[in-house]
Amino acid sequence: MRKRRLTAWMLMLSILLSMVSFFLPENIVIYNAYAEEVEEESDASTPYKERLQYAVDFVSNMNESSYEPDSWAGFMSVVAEAETLLANETATEEDFKEMHSKLELTKANMRFVMSDAKSSPLEFRKLTGDELVYEMGLGTNLGNTLDGHLGFNPSELAWQSAYTTKDYMTALHDAGYNTVRIPVTWGKTIQGDIESGFTIKEEWMARVQEIVDYCISQDMYVIINIHHDGAEQDGWLRVASDRIDEVYYKYEQVWRIIAERFKDYDEHLIFESMNEITCMEGDAKNSPEAIEYDTPIIMNLNQIFINVVRSTGSNNTTRWLAAVAHYANNGSHDIFSLPVDTYNTDSGLMFAAHIYKHSTNVSWTYEEIYEVVDGLKKMANKFDVPMYLGEWGNRIYEQNGTVTGYNDIERAYFCEIVTKACQVAGVVSCVWDQGYGNKGEYETGLFSYWNRGMERPIFENIIEAMVRGTFLEPSEANKDYDFTDIVKNPRVAEITSVTLENTTVNLAVGERLTINPEYAPADTNDVLLWSTEDDSVATVYRGMIHGKTDGTTKIHVYSQSGSVEEIITVVVGTGGEQAVADGTQTDSGTDDSKPFGTVIIVIALILLVAVMVCIFAGVSRKKRVKKQEEKTDK
Repeated sequence: MRKRRLTAWMLMLSILLSMVSFFLPENIVIYNAYAEEVEEESDASTPYKERLQYAVDFVSNMNESSYEPDSWAGFMSVVAEAETLLANETATEEDFKEMHSKLELTKANMRFVMSDAKSSPLEFRKLTGDELVYEMGLGTNLGNTLDGHLGFNPSELAWQSAYTTKDYMTALHDAGYNTVRIPVTWGKTIQGDIESGFTIKEEWMARVQEIVDYCISQDMYVIINIHHDGAEQDGWLRVASDRIDEVYYKYEQVWRIIAERFKDYDEHLIFESMNEITCMEGDAKNSPEAIEYDTPIIMNLNQIFINVVRSTGSNNTTRWLAAVAHYANNGSHDIFSLPVDTYNTDSGLMFAAHIYKHSTNVSWTYEEIYEVVDGLKKMANKFDVPMYLGEWGNRIYEQNGTVTGYNDIERAYFCEIVTKACQVAGVVSCVWDQGYGNKGEYETGLFSYWNRGMERPIFENIIEAMVRGTFLEPSEANKDYDFTDIVKNPRVAEITSVTLENTTVNLAVGERLTINPEYAPADTNDVLLWSTEDDSVATVYRGMIHGKTDGTTKIHVYSQSGSVEEIITVVVGTGGEQAVADGTQTDSGTDDSKPFGTVIIVIALILLVAVMVCIFAGVSRKKRVKKQEEKTDK
């Protein structure tokens, strides 16, 4: 075992980071601590007899009381088998390998004792897989942000230039997105060891939670994971480690900490087990040998992830949890299977994959794009669970002969086909958006789609193409995975009118109402989008309004092209009478008939309001206008 030594440039970088951190606002965290020198573990060539002996010895670090008695008894029975084999002088390397695999598989499947810690769970809706995929809609990544790091010291600004704001998340939502995957590198914010236990630095955990809350406030779906901690053997999540028991144990402890922090969140928060994991590097990372070696270990990690998160209780018992395959591929290899959710009869399992094809091209043929579609088809054919394409995309390059001077039309064409294929396959699309550095939004070679600081698309036509692919009904040809009817730079037939049955909706707190307005022309390829002026009162996506707290706000429904816009006033109150804007029932199935006493209360409230209006009639117009402006700015 050898140690990496801190070189002069690392010292200079540390000093520079300290200087930068001094001038940054307090809420921007750059971790810059000298960590202990990192030990490089030996490779996967360690004999299996030694690995098995280490696994048996590691049992002393495990706490029997953390596991259900039957699980512990079954595990100790296999440990006894392993000890017998280790004492057998005639046992072969293959014998030790098989026993090691059996012991690790048994350990991964052990059930943890359910937590009895205090919790205050929010209301958690049980959705079908189809309902979940529909509500998640169009997705993106907050890439190179919370996953960015310098020597595994995570920093939001290490790999891109924009501090994440709620305004950016709102802009995404209002453009048609409803899912944000937030990759997180935990790195050296994880402190402690196997003997003393593990913790995560509060500053980093709090920042992760803050950005999660930016999205949750809009009822957007959020996906968080363990990201570059397993980056091709550089992090601690090393599948090639000859001491895999240490990896499993730390992985379990880190997920327990994360799960405990977020266990009371509602269904809009999703956990993803890990990112792109492989035992090899470079060209060999996706080799048949790497897939064969990694897959059993990744399956064990997925199972540990399911079991530990479920055991933390509260809403984590039914939360949607996403598993991944080797290097986040589409899981089509015969040796890969999903984990088993023994805690939950109505399993909340998902599958996530990444598909990058010809991403360095300036332009694409239909056949090149279809390689992504083929991967989606294989996923859809194998897995009967909700799925999302956690990463995919294309890069910005200069291109001669275009209006912008860039390849935006080509990229839009690529994106519309992929998002349409995702819709047909029943897969949520989450494009990889990595932001950009100090060269500006047109920096070439990057997977960049949004100017985060200005909260606007870099190229609107690319975003519009993704929205069309996600929202517009697929053609009959599309349903057979034929997307040749999608053309480059299509002419948009703008929506000319939107008709609402009612322009005022009253909802009780917690009620949901779906509005389906009529629009013309019927054959438009324009898209209706939705936004709210105050997401603390009510949220909206795809016409589903959710009343959250007492108050009044305005919901905007508008065409993507900007040709039309209508406004719905939403009044939310615990005793509010529901007005159905289009004849659609709310999720709660509230009866339209109201008791006579409720009518009396409503009349009394109306009279009270009338008296208050008279009292405040003398207030100056200037003050009224000012209050209205303040309300609008919320």
